[in-house]
Amino acid sequence: MRKRTLKANKLVNRELSKIIQRMGFSRDTLVTLTRVRCSNDLSDAKVFISVMPEEKTGQVLKTLKDKIYDTQQKLNDRLDLKIVPKISYVKEEKVKEAAEVEETLDNLEE
Repeated sequence: MRKRTLKANKLVNRELSKIIQRMGFSRDTLVTLTRVRCSNDLSDAKVFISVMPEEKTGQVLKTLKDKIYDTQQKLNDRLDLKIVPKISYVKEEKVKEAAEVEETLDNLEE
């Protein structure tokens, strides 16, 4: 991955985290932006989202997708980039995989 892409990943992650934090999800729902993967030409950005409790993931992703136009506009205003990546949200699967590996390791120790 190119240095420019890595910098864009961090920048989009930081600013989008702030925007999502202010969306006002209910207090019993924790929404975490885990990582951002921008394409090499910076035209697209996959935004990986983790939600606790996991049952609310569908609802949160729907809300994020419904508000994507406003979110994209805020991101465009905040970033000082020639090309601002078009964001798309994806459910983070690595958190679940890590939990399963940890559970397996715990079972092996017993």
